[in-house]
Amino acid sequence: DNMAYLKLLILSFICTFSVHSYSEIDLPYNEEANAKLELSNALHSAKVNNRYLLLEFGANYCPDCRKLAKHFKTEEINSWLDKHVTVLPIDVGMSHELNKDLALQYGNPVKKGIPSLVLLNPLGEMLFSTSEGELARARNIDSEELLEWLEVNLGPLLK
Repeated sequence: DNMAYLKLLILSFICTFSVHSYSEIDLPYNEEANAKLELSNALHSAKVNNRYLLLEFGANYCPDCRKLAKHFKTEEINSWLDKHVTVLPIDVGMSHELNKDLALQYGNPVKKGIPSLVLLNPLGEMLFSTSEGELARARNIDSEELLEWLEVNLGPLLK
């Protein structure tokens, strides 16, 4: 049946294209990571090195998450982040259920959208969370706006 064949052909094209539409370098979340172990190590390191920890909850399918991660790699934002925090990306998966226990531990910042950020002090205490989906439209902001947002929302908490 030609119609079934055509549908199958289109579906296989879509699947192939979606897998290859962005390269590995654009996928900021390690889907195979043991997030609990990474968080435990990051909390230990933050305490030892007296560093703030910025948890970045998101998923690779999410264009806003990829855009935020891309912004984080720009020279100006990367420099600001390096000066103040250690960033730990945490994958929440397509359903936002992956590592949900970690999200719940910090007030479930993903409930109103991803990407979500949680700022922890060097003792692991939560100081800030994007619990209202503040960055869920990250693709619509430029680097300067994001840097200003970070300086206004996180800057005063970083001592």
